[in-house]
Amino acid sequence: MKTFLFFICFFTAGVLSAQENEALPVDTAVAYFENRLSLLPQEKVYLQTDKPYYLSGEMVWFRAHLVDACYHLPGKLSRYVYVELINPLDSIITRLKVRPNEGAHYGNILLPEDLPEGNYTLRAYTNYMRNQGEDYFFTKALRVGTPQSASVSAETTYEFEDKTVWAIIRFMEIKQHIPFVPKEITLTLNKQRPKRVKPNEEGEFRVKLNLPVDTGLRVMYVEMKYDQYLYRRYFQVPASTASYDIAFFPEGGQLLEGIAGKVAFKAIRPDGWHETVQGEIFDNLDQSVALFKSRHSGMGSFYLYPDPGKTYHAVCENEEGVRKRFELPLPQKNKYGLELSWKDSLAWINLKTNVEEDLRGSLYLLVHSRGRLINVKTCTYPYKQYFFNKRDFPTGVIHFVLLNSTWKPLSERLAFVNNEDQPRIQFQTEQPDYAKRELIRSEFHTGDSLQGSFAVSVTDDAEVEPDSTTTILTSLLLTSDLRGDVESPSYYFQCKDRKVQSDLDLLMMTQGWRRYNMDSVFRKELEAPTYLIEMAQEVSGTVKSGLFSKLADKAKITMMSFPSKLYDMAETDENGRFCFSGFEFPDSTQYIVQALSQKNKKRMIELILDPETFPPLSDFRFPIFKEPDPVSFQQYMDKADQKYTYENGVRMIYLDEVSVSASRKTKYESSYYSEGSFARIVKEEEIEKFHAMDLLDLFNLIPGVFVVREDGRKVPYHRNNPVRLFLINDIPVSEPEFLDIFNPDDVGQLALIYGAATTIFGGRAGNGSVIAIQTKRGWESKPRPQLNKALIAPLGYHEPAEFYSPKYEPGAEPEKPDPDLRSTLYWNPNVTLSENGKGLFEFYAADASTTYSVTIEGVSPDGKIIHYTGKILRNK
Repeated sequence: MKTFLFFICFFTAGVLSAQENEALPVDTAVAYFENRLSLLPQEKVYLQTDKPYYLSGEMVWFRAHLVDACYHLPGKLSRYVYVELINPLDSIITRLKVRPNEGAHYGNILLPEDLPEGNYTLRAYTNYMRNQGEDYFFTKALRVGTPQSASVSAETTYEFEDKTVWAIIRFMEIKQHIPFVPKEITLTLNKQRPKRVKPNEEGEFRVKLNLPVDTGLRVMYVEMKYDQYLYRRYFQVPASTASYDIAFFPEGGQLLEGIAGKVAFKAIRPDGWHETVQGEIFDNLDQSVALFKSRHSGMGSFYLYPDPGKTYHAVCENEEGVRKRFELPLPQKNKYGLELSWKDSLAWINLKTNVEEDLRGSLYLLVHSRGRLINVKTCTYPYKQYFFNKRDFPTGVIHFVLLNSTWKPLSERLAFVNNEDQPRIQFQTEQPDYAKRELIRSEFHTGDSLQGSFAVSVTDDAEVEPDSTTTILTSLLLTSDLRGDVESPSYYFQCKDRKVQSDLDLLMMTQGWRRYNMDSVFRKELEAPTYLIEMAQEVSGTVKSGLFSKLADKAKITMMSFPSKLYDMAETDENGRFCFSGFEFPDSTQYIVQALSQKNKKRMIELILDPETFPPLSDFRFPIFKEPDPVSFQQYMDKADQKYTYENGVRMIYLDEVSVSASRKTKYESSYYSEGSFARIVKEEEIEKFHAMDLLDLFNLIPGVFVVREDGRKVPYHRNNPVRLFLINDIPVSEPEFLDIFNPDDVGQLALIYGAATTIFGGRAGNGSVIAIQTKRGWESKPRPQLNKALIAPLGYHEPAEFYSPKYEPGAEPEKPDPDLRSTLYWNPNVTLSENGKGLFEFYAADASTTYSVTIEGVSPDGKIIHYTGKILRNK
């Protein structure tokens, strides 16, 4: 199937290349456009979590909603979704490879107990999405707090002197509301060396930060001791207010000489947040021609009539009084432009041009949404207005493109249409209100027998403020198709507010379309994707042989995983290449890969495995994040820490460094033998004195075992019979080749199991003898370096845990029950609707009187997007 697919791609590309300078018929061009979509489809991922912020040591529960980028149908291409937790210093804390379980990609991430407080990022993508670049990945900011942050807070202020930044840090005990002055703090800027800082007389820590002006990474990590615990926190260092930037976007893509047009602008700070500005437009004679002022999220617009031969610039000022000058795009001659206006439910497109009349030819106006072709109109001179009914558009970003007769893009304009056509959820519970620890039965449906699988989260409003800024609707319909970050995208879904609609149009003019490049569709060859659709795990590589490291064809490759009972064989091609695919095992599964020559020899054979590759973080940009309400967040951390202590005991206590010197004694235990039970054991001290060349030599230490050489390899014998079964850290292994991979220096204990103790192994024990090997570090022991063998543990699929929800029996409450302090009352990533379109779930209420927020999100099999938030009362 892959071969056939790429044949079509290259065949189509050849036709396009051959007709690159020719006028294409409309039907042919439309066919090329649609072929592009079918041959090189795109994917989207949206990551839903049970809540927007967490405490260190807690579990993050998530579901990845994978869809195709065009119709938003549930994803059928990639099998795996990668989910990463990234810290503020752009280092990956956790990476998971999530496969579908009953059709849904879901899982959980355990936050380390010692994770510092700060704003982290969840990133989700498929391997195939890497072809479009990291801008297409889903990112979501995640606030993580610590128990210490509920007791002590840090207040930071910054002073800017030219290119220097001074950070001033003060600490406050929250409950007593009094200053707290530690003896010293340890401060690390970005990835520089940490420095110790003492407080000044005012109890402040004043630090000079040496930050390059153009750096995107501006993170300060602070650590100090507080009440036997370590306070750890990341701080984002702001840029100077003088560092804001403004970009100008003429409607249609360019200023046209001699034709008035609308110009939108957007002012942003280096951290991605907007800047409020106002200013004036001047021509090259310093004559004022227009005034402007931002109206929403740093965006605004003005009208400009570019006189022939003139250039223009803007003089701007932000709220702090910082004035800057910016050049506007140069006015263009002999160009076209699109102008969009809305009249009721009609989108009117006006075609503007300053091209000389005798050069004006037929043009095409193409309209699509996410690559889904909606309309193509032929525009002949004299050009006129063209209108479209928004009911003919799907909800989402609409892309208008003006093309010439050879289908080269001349002008573009974006619009957003919200037909409010997504299903509306009807949610209800059995009762209007609930008492402490009472069973809550809930039901939701759309009334039209909608099918599908949806994720449901229920959280306590007293501690958790649900994320109302980013939802599955805003992600799939809006932000995933635009360049850059969008502040508070849910704001733009207030369909009936005229100001919101005007602000939304500014967003369409300033953010820019990113998903399909029209010029590449019609003018460039379709290239085969670098990253293929991933349907299973894969191990590949190259084999070389001989003194001159020639590529070895027909070399025999074996791959084994003993805990998973995998054994597979392959043969290299004429390029020395091989590939194992079509398998999958959980993460941390280890495999042994071995290469032998065509004549089954390992001498002068070199095995080179292809490394696993993942997207880099070199140009990673942290998503814009709205800080939670500080009071609610502190209440949440207090309660979450109490819950953690009840369930896990006291957290780690910080102790001053103590040096202890003593010989380490390791106790090796086995499920199959113990001392004196038909087992002869060789202990670590005796093994270390032997200095064996390989693992087989060590077997000579076992009483009654001797090693002989047969057919070029060593074979252990007991009672004049060869030993056929081995235990590696209690894992049975019958292939002796596996033993060569282990380094004898990593062996901590040997044992011979014989007689009646081997009956548990049945016929595998053969001659009634089994040799057991215990390594010092378990399966983490380093393999003995060998050119033709490798022990690998590629990223396997994530095995999700089950969300725990307690069950209470009516009237059976003990005298001193443990308090129920759940902030997430219920999480189910895969609620499947019944045949009549109903979803049912139930859980027990917690202790405190409050309200619960219910969030339901998902995508139906026909691409309908579901988002619902509702309330449950717990006040009885």
